[in-house]
Amino acid sequence: MLRAGIYELALIIMLGVGSLLMFVGFDTHGFILESVTLSVHKRNPSRIDEYAGYYGLAVSHVCYAVANLFAPFIVSYLHPKWSLFIGSIGFTVYNVGFLYLNSYYFYISSLIMGIGFAVYYCGLGCYISEHSSRKNLARNSSLSWGITCSSFVIGGIILITSLQNDQGDTKAHQQYSDNQIRKVFGAFTGCALISNIILGFLPKKTLENAICRKNSTQKDIRLKDRLGTIFKAFRSPKIWLLSFSWIHLGIMTSELLGVYPTAIIFTESLQSSIKTTVFYGIAVSVGELSTAIVVSILSRRFTHIGRVPVFLTAFIVSSISATLILLSTSRYSPLYPNNEKPLLIKTNFYIAIAIGFLLGVSDGCWNTARGVIIPLLKPHRRAEVFSISKMFQSFASCVIFFVATMIDLYGHYCIMMVSNIIATITFIIVSRNSSDVDVLTDVGKGIQSEF
Repeated sequence: MLRAGIYELALIIMLGVGSLLMFVGFDTHGFILESVTLSVHKRNPSRIDEYAGYYGLAVSHVCYAVANLFAPFIVSYLHPKWSLFIGSIGFTVYNVGFLYLNSYYFYISSLIMGIGFAVYYCGLGCYISEHSSRKNLARNSSLSWGITCSSFVIGGIILITSLQNDQGDTKAHQQYSDNQIRKVFGAFTGCALISNIILGFLPKKTLENAICRKNSTQKDIRLKDRLGTIFKAFRSPKIWLLSFSWIHLGIMTSELLGVYPTAIIFTESLQSSIKTTVFYGIAVSVGELSTAIVVSILSRRFTHIGRVPVFLTAFIVSSISATLILLSTSRYSPLYPNNEKPLLIKTNFYIAIAIGFLLGVSDGCWNTARGVIIPLLKPHRRAEVFSISKMFQSFASCVIFFVATMIDLYGHYCIMMVSNIIATITFIIVSRNSSDVDVLTDVGKGIQSEF
């Protein structure tokens, strides 16, 4: 039993490390992407658009959303392990393009990364549930996500070491030379390549006591049947209720990775926007890891820690972080460099760090809640539901990145708060109407039920 437990933990750690290195470039590059593309545009407008950073993220998320319709079919055919590997290739292809940034490769690689993203995430949910016992599901989901989010720390170190000796960090608005961009994204590419290797060597053997012991659909099921299964999922009222929490997660993801970091860099009153951005990312990582550690410890004593307590914590922390952003950030900072005064609190390094930590805790809580509720509700259709959840999330992120070129901070705040309230109410309804007895019965009988 001890050996099985160690094997289970080792797999989750290996998965987390591989995902961590894959996300080093993606998570951190979102902090500086709009500033990077704006810098290149100012030097050579024909190379890339002024708002290419926001548009590129929108393209990757909309492709990701559409690809989620096909991702379960790919995962069922390849196996979750190989889906993780193939999905990670898209991130490597994307990072390589920054060695010489231009519009054509940038948008095409954004499309490829979006598709790879969908395949990876669908495989991730299936791999965790096939290699987790019921009692450790919340721990493994939270631990894997927490390790993955340490990518902010590594990405921050790369930014500091690549840019600290270059001029421009103390300017009102950070601008990046082609040499700086190559150094930063060259390191990101190296991390992505190592990630490809680690994920390629993940074991396929399923745990004997795993909550889901086999892939939910066999290889001979046709694509149209798979799509039919996904569309049937939309008949379930629980899916529609949970969709509000996934939409909110997408909104928070876009704010965490793109909108607020851009606002930091575009705030001219900050003496060192790069330093603040780097430590903001580290604070996000600490918040994610703190959530993972707390959930892992408490899940040993409290069976339902991954459900009601986690998403209620997410609601409270999300509300606090959104309000802090509103009060401490100038209205037009997400749009362009400016030095306007915020509503109440002067923008400074420590406020940005506090916001980063709170956003990390909130994101970790919402992702943990999703990782727990889906296998419990639909253990034999988890691939489809994970894909649907990511589809809602990515469409929401796509919309935010598109409108980010048009709306100010007040608009972002209203969107965050309204989605937070609706997501919490609907998640409570689903969680209270879900019986663990019914779930255990379904798993025990091995019923591969439709929605």
